[in-house]
Amino acid sequence: NKPFTKETNGVWNKEKDVVATICKNINDKNILFASNSSSIRLVNSVSDQLGCIEVYSNRGASGIDGIISTAIGCAHETDKDLVLIIGDLSFMYDLTALAFLKSVLKPVKVFVLNNDGGGLFKQLNISKDEDFFNTYFYYDNCRLQHYRSAKHAYVR
Repeated sequence: NKPFTKETNGVWNKEKDVVATICKNINDKNILFASNSSSIRLVNSVSDQLGCIEVYSNRGASGIDGIISTAIGCAHETDKDLVLIIGDLSFMYDLTALAFLKSVLKPVKVFVLNNDGGGLFKQLNISKDEDFFNTYFYYDNCRLQHYRSAKHAYVR
């Protein structure tokens, strides 16, 4: 990915399509945990495609700390499978929590929206000044290359 430009602003619609596909394919045997910021907003935007399932989320001042940990805690309190939708920056903030996945005795699916960190910021007026945005908001370290050995798919 290249730094943010006005041409890359269409990523929100691609993410919405990905989230819509996830939501269409889960059922009442799952719980859905949506990370804060873009993830929960995207889930809300396609909520008509959700069946009768439980949806959980964290919300705090900024709220990206501890998303994976909280989702794993939710998984421990139910007999349902966990589906987690999380942005790349939130994922990186709670990376060490992946070690606790082995304690979950049911399937867990983690969907990471790799949008170069804080994709929601690209929707704000601050993104109009590309130089300023790329200097202070663009985060190019969320490539997740170290996890290529995990079962994954790139969606473009």
